[in-house]
Formats: sequence, structure tokens, C-alpha cells
Amino acid sequence: MTTALELRRLLAPLLSTSECHLRIAVGDDPLVSPAHLLHAVVSAPDMPRGNFPAQSWPPTVEQVDKGLEPLVHSDDQILALLVAACTEDLAYAVQVGPWTSDAAQPLLRQAMHLLGRADWWSNCTLPSSCFDDGDFFDGVERDPVTDHTFDSALIGIGEQATITFLAFAED
Repeated sequence: MTTALELRRLLAPLLSTSECHLRIAVGDDPLVSPAHLLHAVVSAPDMPRGNFPAQSWPPTVEQVDKGLEPLVHSDDQILALLVAACTEDLAYAVQVGPWTSDAAQPLLRQAMHLLGRADWWSNCTLPSSCFDDGDFFDGVERDPVTDHTFDSALIGIGEQATITFLAFAED
């Protein structure tokens, strides 16, 4: 079984497009740029539009690329970001989705392990205090990639697979 197939199997409960706060894409080409990976998610026909539609949609790959920065956080910090993206509403910081934080953490740790040594990108700049108190909402600077009030993208590129997480919410 390929790494991408294993990741899809592991993340299957979150891959449903009916989940209204999150989109996840798993790919098998680690040579694709983070901007191209995120653009594919943002511009997908089933991606819901936000409350503040832009005049031109979807954004270009170049526009998406301008908002992405490499993450220089530890694996434990990346894991905390992934758990928050998959289990918490970005607008109200309440639980959302099919997994609790306790259920999500070991599964997302396994996904990171399957991805292997990976580089990560995000459209968010996170102060170090986020990791001290687990608050990934206050003080976070976001470079929006959707028409939603809040969005948070995390793109991981490993040696044999990629994972793109895009959480979004309305206020």
C-alpha cells in the first residue's frame, strides 16, 4: 500500500466533503509546490464560498503562494496545530467534527509518522504563546486563502506523500 493510500485510509473520517469546517487532500507527488496543493483544495468545485465572496474566484496559485510561509515549529507543535484544525471551530473555539482532540491526536501523530520527514507551510503566523496555552485563535495573523471569515491552512510535504488541511469558519 502506498503512503498516500495509507494516509487516506487513516484520515477517511475527515475526508468527507460534508464536513463543513474542514477540507483535507492527500497527494502522492512530493514535488508539487505547497501553493499548488492548497490551490487545488481552495478552488475545488465543492469548496463552499464564504460570507464575503471576492470578485475574482478562485485565487490564483500566485495569490495563494504569497500567503504561505514555512513553519519552523517542532513536530509536537505541528501536531497541536493539526489537532486544533481538525477538532475546533476557528470562529468560536468549540469542538467541531467527527473527532475529539483526544481521539484525533494519536491518529494525526500516525499520519505525521506516515508522512515521514516533512516540511510544513501555513497561511498563519503563530506567536509562541499559542503553543504555551493551546490557543490557536487569539493573536494569530492569517493571510486569507478563502472567502470565509477565518481560515487556516497546513500543508505537509513528505518524501512520498503530501497532506493539505484547510479549516475555515464564519463569525
